[in-house]
Amino acid sequence: MKRMPHETGRAGEEIAIDFLAGLGYTIIAHNYCVRGGEIDVIAIDGDTIAFVEVKTRSSARFATARESVTKAKQSRIAKAATHYLATSGWAGFCRFDVIEVYLHEGAKPTIRHWPDAYEI
Repeated sequence: MKRMPHETGRAGEEIAIDFLAGLGYTIIAHNYCVRGGEIDVIAIDGDTIAFVEVKTRSSARFATARESVTKAKQSRIAKAATHYLATSGWAGFCRFDVIEVYLHEGAKPTIRHWPDAYEI
């Protein structure tokens, strides 16, 4: 059965959350939205808050999922992150991660985590 794009994205985000939790991250927000920006997952890794963009695909045939996190997308994520930092009182380090989730019919997904994937 073929998934609709939003269903694929949601499935990938849930897989990414489970993956991060398995690494010991504390998930503090999922689909954090402000005017002009959204962050898929916000998680704490030690003394660092990670703003995580999750990209889900069925294959990397045309381009990797990470390559679809354009400068414009990074800017929208940064806007949301700035809002979160200003309202949360977080005083530690922060970084921007990308997680690629590749879904395979009848098999376990492939997950690639790119901590500190880009700078703003």
